[in-house]
Amino acid sequence: MLLTLAVAITLVLLVFARDVTRSAHGSIDTRRSENRSFGGLANALVVQQNDFDQSLVKLLRSGGSLTRPVVDTELKQLRLDLIGWGAEAQLLHRPRLAHDVNDKLEQLTEQRIDAYNSILKSIASQLTLPALAPVSTDRPVPSPGQLVITTAIAWNADRYDLTKEPGRQHLKAMTYGAAKYFVAFGAKNLTSSPSLAVVRGIGVAAVSITPAPFPSTPGELLLPPVSQFHVGVSVENTGYVDQPATVTVTLTPSNGARRAVRQSFHLHLAPLQSYAVVPHEFAAAPSERATLTISVKGAPAGANLSTSRRYAVVMSPTDVPGAGIVSVNLIPIALSPQYNELTLPGVHGFHAQVSIENSSSLQQPLTLSVTLRPLNGSLPSVRQVFIESLAPQQLLAVSTKNFVTQPGERADLIVAVSGTPIGTGLAKSRSYLVVLSHS
Repeated sequence: MLLTLAVAITLVLLVFARDVTRSAHGSIDTRRSENRSFGGLANALVVQQNDFDQSLVKLLRSGGSLTRPVVDTELKQLRLDLIGWGAEAQLLHRPRLAHDVNDKLEQLTEQRIDAYNSILKSIASQLTLPALAPVSTDRPVPSPGQLVITTAIAWNADRYDLTKEPGRQHLKAMTYGAAKYFVAFGAKNLTSSPSLAVVRGIGVAAVSITPAPFPSTPGELLLPPVSQFHVGVSVENTGYVDQPATVTVTLTPSNGARRAVRQSFHLHLAPLQSYAVVPHEFAAAPSERATLTISVKGAPAGANLSTSRRYAVVMSPTDVPGAGIVSVNLIPIALSPQYNELTLPGVHGFHAQVSIENSSSLQQPLTLSVTLRPLNGSLPSVRQVFIESLAPQQLLAVSTKNFVTQPGERADLIVAVSGTPIGTGLAKSRSYLVVLSHS
């Protein structure tokens, strides 16, 4: 009986020992798998941070040879890299590993995100670049460079915690060359670079009038006899810097009893961007004359721009019988026609089509002259004259003979009518600069 009991106890102990052994081996296998998974993810995250460190130190050391838009793009790209770190660090939070190594890496990464973000914001601020959008935490760090160094040193000590655990993971070290450079020199190489200096410039890019003015001489706005009109002003920022600006539009009547009206607008222009303002309508009256002044303040005039424009506003009378020029078109068709400049291919001749109109209820005789006056080359001036008699309300298209030209030539084209009163909305003369391409 005792023998039987002893055998039974022995069998129970053997089975228990086998189960304990299996359980222990299962726990080791699980821990080995968890440690290896963590090692792969952790090393990938550390590599990202080290790549970031190399990119930032390169920018701090040699970014002075770049332009402001390029440096701004580099800073924005580095900021995007920071956003990805936080999500990847959270994936390492579970399961809990030996020595809490995963919690340590997550916490250190969050601190480094804030520190690096503060460094990037400091660089952008010192260069007067547009403010960087904040990362998710956006906690300001008083000494960001020193914090990056401290966290890297802490991780480089903690990274050995799994070398003796199942899986024997060797985790990569963190570099901190950019932080050391920033602590020693800050952004000095960038702020002292001439190519990164702030060059401000603004100006009036375009002006639009509604209703559209009739054809008239440059600097004059000939409007129909309306009771009000609208002005649109496009302002351009030619500098790669956020630029505040003030736009003022003033209409000063020179006849009648109407007082001057001034409207001002305060703008904030992004780098290299334009913004359009549309003031409230300006009151007007037939036959009124006024001066329209547009000014932009906040910075010097940018390249090919001016900070002010001035126009003589002439309101047509309610009824003016007569005739005049409606439009002028060139054949071949002008390339990218400007207000008073017509660019043609490098052809050896062109002709003009001039539309003239009689807006009165009477027969109107008139003389149309079209003159081409070369400004360079050896060709002489040529003048073509047409004598016409227009029936009441008649619109007539007159085609000139061919004008001989040369590639690369520049010439004044002057179109004029005489012998009749000028009708409402019609022009007495028009002048253009004709530019022929070299080929």
